Amino acid sequence: MEDLIDRLNSEFGLQIFAELLGFTPQKNGQKVRLFDNTRTSQDYFYLKGKRLYFPHVHNFSSGETYTPITAYAKAHGLTNSEAVKELKAKYILDISTPKRTYQTPKVVTPKKPTLEIDANDFAFSVQNAQNSNLLTFLRHAFGNEATYFVRKCYVVGSTKAPHKYDTAFWYCDKDRKPLNAKLMAYNASNGKRNKNIAPNWYHAVKGKENTNFGFFGEHLEAETIWIVESEKTALIVTAYLFLNNVTDIAVWACGGRQFLKSRFEQSTQNLQGKRFILVPDCDTENKDFSEWQSKANEISQSLGIDIEISTYLMETLTYEQKAQKYDVADVIVKAITGHNELTEFIEKDIEFCKAYDKEQIHKRFTCKYPNLMIDFKQFFVEVEAYCNRNKHVFNSDTTAFMIEPF
Repeated sequence: MEDLIDRLNSEFGLQIFAELLGFTPQKNGQKVRLFDNTRTSQDYFYLKGKRLYFPHVHNFSSGETYTPITAYAKAHGLTNSEAVKELKAKYILDISTPKRTYQTPKVVTPKKPTLEIDANDFAFSVQNAQNSNLLTFLRHAFGNEATYFVRKCYVVGSTKAPHKYDTAFWYCDKDRKPLNAKLMAYNASNGKRNKNIAPNWYHAVKGKENTNFGFFGEHLEAETIWIVESEKTALIVTAYLFLNNVTDIAVWACGGRQFLKSRFEQSTQNLQGKRFILVPDCDTENKDFSEWQSKANEISQSLGIDIEISTYLMETLTYEQKAQKYDVADVIVKAITGHNELTEFIEKDIEFCKAYDKEQIHKRFTCKYPNLMIDFKQFFVEVEAYCNRNKHVFNSDTTAFMIEPF
């Protein structure tokens, strides 16, 4: 009898626990839930220990240890002797003992209901688009006319209070019917994302499921389509094209390069006959470019469509810009707003600039950017130009400027 128990515990112990737990435990000290159904289960699985050389579970709250046989007995309301007989029939194929049919319980995760857009949510979002910090930035950087054009092209809105997201990018089908929305938080003064607030999706806020939608902006028709990564970039590029009277290009966004392939596959547009140009972000080792190029080749072959990839950013950006993960929107914003090392210095050291005199400010700037070699007079000519562009008050006698909201 002892030999039989030893064989069941050592040879079939892991299999017995796998059936009881619903999965196969892999390592010593793995936390499991065998009989401890409290919120923080104290059941821990071991392949072998100092005293027991076969799989077992120890509960650190009660101090009880379960061998494969004792665990099986407790799970099925049997004595240890009855458990040995059943396990012998089950694993060692002794037909003298009736075989107990045992079905491993399956853990089924309830499927979330499919998303249906609430018409009131959508109407509120679009009608209150002026509350979007990103659109506020666009008006400041590109002007009212270009921002109005962007709003006509894309479905962009805000979110209902008390949500912390100020901007909603509505993903629509080819007929402009909303399918989902990406929710983001932005800084109105520089258009940058608030990285303290992670992006979210409308379907997640509603506790629903929906991953079946294409590109942001795919309702926009054109023979040439530029595809960028972020929704913000699509808006900025479109504003820039408008200001330069370019009307034969539409800009779509995939919302993240990991979604590029699925966006193509789930697009509601007719993709045939269009020229797609991917415009990836950049990094110092051009990994982003290589990843987009690999995906482009795969998608082009599987869907039979014409896909190109732009090399402009990869070939023209400086190493420092690549290190900052520049995309085409960063290049445009820098060109439109005059954003450079000086504005970056002012925005990061704003309190210092407000508190100290001009000589100390210039000294701090030259220490931070020693290679720029901007003299004292030229430095404050550029400071004054920055203040005028950004509607700050420039004081030529004392400190450099005082910040006022635009």
